[in-house]
Amino acid sequence: MSLNVRHKHSSVQDQAPQPSDLVNGEIALNINANSTALYTKDSAGNVVKLAPSGGDVDSVFGRTGAVVAADGDYDLGELGDVDLSTAAPVNGQFLAYDGANWVPGDVVSSVDLGYTASATDGTVTNSAGADATVPLVTGADAGLMAPADKTKLDGIQAGAEVNAVDSVFGRTGAVIGAEGDYSLDQLGDVDLTTTPPTTGEVLQYDGSEWVPGTVSASVPDPLTLNTLTVNTLLTAEHIHGNIAGSVYIHVKNTDTVQLAKGTPFYITGTVGASDAVEIQAADSADPAKGPAVGLLEDTLAVNGEGNGTIIGEIYQYDTATPGWSTNDALYVANGGGLTNVEPTSGYRQVVAYAGRIQASTGTLILTGTSTDPVAGSNTQLQFNDNGGFGADSGLTFNKTTNALTVGASTVDGGSAKIYGDIDLDDGGSFSTTVQAVTPTANRTISFPDATGTVALVNGANGTIQYNDAGTLNGNSDFTVDPDWNDASTVFTGLKLNVTDGAGGSPVSAAGSNLLDLQSGGTSSFTVGPNGALAVYNSGFPADGGNLFGVFHVSGGYHLSVSSITQPFIKVGGPGTGSIQIRSDSGYLGWGASGQAGGTPTLTIYRDADNILAQRNGTASQTYRLYNTYTDASNFERLSFNWDADVFKIKSEAGGTGTVRGIQLGSAATEPVALFGATPVVQPTTAVGSATVAGGGGTAVDDATTFNGYTLAQVVQALQNLGILA
Repeated sequence: MSLNVRHKHSSVQDQAPQPSDLVNGEIALNINANSTALYTKDSAGNVVKLAPSGGDVDSVFGRTGAVVAADGDYDLGELGDVDLSTAAPVNGQFLAYDGANWVPGDVVSSVDLGYTASATDGTVTNSAGADATVPLVTGADAGLMAPADKTKLDGIQAGAEVNAVDSVFGRTGAVIGAEGDYSLDQLGDVDLTTTPPTTGEVLQYDGSEWVPGTVSASVPDPLTLNTLTVNTLLTAEHIHGNIAGSVYIHVKNTDTVQLAKGTPFYITGTVGASDAVEIQAADSADPAKGPAVGLLEDTLAVNGEGNGTIIGEIYQYDTATPGWSTNDALYVANGGGLTNVEPTSGYRQVVAYAGRIQASTGTLILTGTSTDPVAGSNTQLQFNDNGGFGADSGLTFNKTTNALTVGASTVDGGSAKIYGDIDLDDGGSFSTTVQAVTPTANRTISFPDATGTVALVNGANGTIQYNDAGTLNGNSDFTVDPDWNDASTVFTGLKLNVTDGAGGSPVSAAGSNLLDLQSGGTSSFTVGPNGALAVYNSGFPADGGNLFGVFHVSGGYHLSVSSITQPFIKVGGPGTGSIQIRSDSGYLGWGASGQAGGTPTLTIYRDADNILAQRNGTASQTYRLYNTYTDASNFERLSFNWDADVFKIKSEAGGTGTVRGIQLGSAATEPVALFGATPVVQPTTAVGSATVAGGGGTAVDDATTFNGYTLAQVVQALQNLGILA
């Protein structure tokens, strides 16, 4: 009869007994074909592996010793949960989990995955599709580890070794995978060496292996969208359809100053090889600074770059402050900027129209700039000037007066040149004050009715023409010579020589005048035969009619040299006061600021021979003698004034001024006196003593006090004042 001895054993691969499973010296076996091993428990209570069931591993992928993973040991498709055979990958695909394995698939633009675990399975939640349930592992299928299996793994002792391999990645015992054992590039069907990956790239299949690449999205052609928002730049060769917004060009401010938003600009150059242009502010007063091609979208500093709107709309522009109205045409202004007033000089160009009128959300509408084909200033006629519109100050037409000016103006003193006859038909008329015809001219002025005459200029150069019994006359007694151009010649600008009687004996009536200027038939200014000058002015009522005067009664500016009833002189003007000198009252007076006439507020009189008086009725007077004067608030002065019936002498100062001292006399030898006493020089110790009043009493000395002062203090005070030496 045979004897069977059975030891504790396990058929689970690589499972080793726990110390609690054995007693000291007891034997335990792992009888799994892939991990046969013999264990015992030593006296210290540790489980000891006595021997494996077979020899060492001969090789791993052809390599022996301490084997570590190498590039190409495995392909991605050889991994247990990667299936590349059912559906072979194509270019651009990625690995995606199908609920059981990782298989080739396309990119999902956005998906949120979650996971929920339980005791029997795990659920992967998918925001973009169906959830996937991952079951526990079975003997036939891979899956999640069961809680019981986790407990078993936790029971494997540290340092447990695999029978067939000495070490894996330098580790022995029951080795499990650790982070860093393999890298993606070590997988056989992944190539990260030929083209190393860069930031942002993904792993995609190129037909033979997985390589770095970028995700590219194709745009359908045609593309139909309800709304397209582009935050930076959209580049397109052609756009068909409607555009709401603005069309602009890239610009650079090369002007010498910052250009504000909405400034009209013209092109002065280009910025290198870019599509940007150099611009400056347009100015309608200077044809060289125009025409404008658009308005600035935003304010640009010197050398700043931005956008110039040429068609469309500019937003957030203050259209209220200028006082514009909706649909006002906006022109390039003289001096630059925008104006709704049509310029009367320079070029005229509408660059925009006022849209919304508001201080902060106003809009400007640009429909494309256009220059008004006009040249010159207001009223100037246009003519062809080398293929363009021209104008000149000597060719104007005033539509209010229907006056046509040719050749002569305040700017150009030339004359009109007419090459050909002037032929007025029966319906025309010819009117002129002075008709000048060059005698040698071979042209004529023709009047169809044959009743008109043309009179030649009479007299020498400079002769003033006058009507002499119905004919044009002129002589050397009535001439004008405005052209003084010779330093050695004595000129007379205006000459009027009257011959008063034969032989020089006057025959004219009394009151005859060489010159009589009248207003409403009344003489205002006359020059008599003997050169007497008279100005008649009854505009200042208080004067009773002045012989000479220049007046603005309410605003001042009047000068009256004499008056029929009250001879005096007045000079005045607004803001300056007035000065009056009256011979009848004997005073020199000043009026208050802005007072052109009326009663003066400061008067100086001659009271009698050699007596000058400052008085003005019962008003107290003040005289000020200044040491310094900066303005009415900063000064130093001496004041003599009456104040509440008391005459005061004061040293005054204001602001930055300093109150200065008042000194009577500058030397000890200058006599001074008070209260009618005879002036004497400064007293010294030699002055005679006053007589002491009789009556006895207590003797006094320099320490005796009077009302709190000793005699010594009184003497010292008199010396300080200079009364005593």
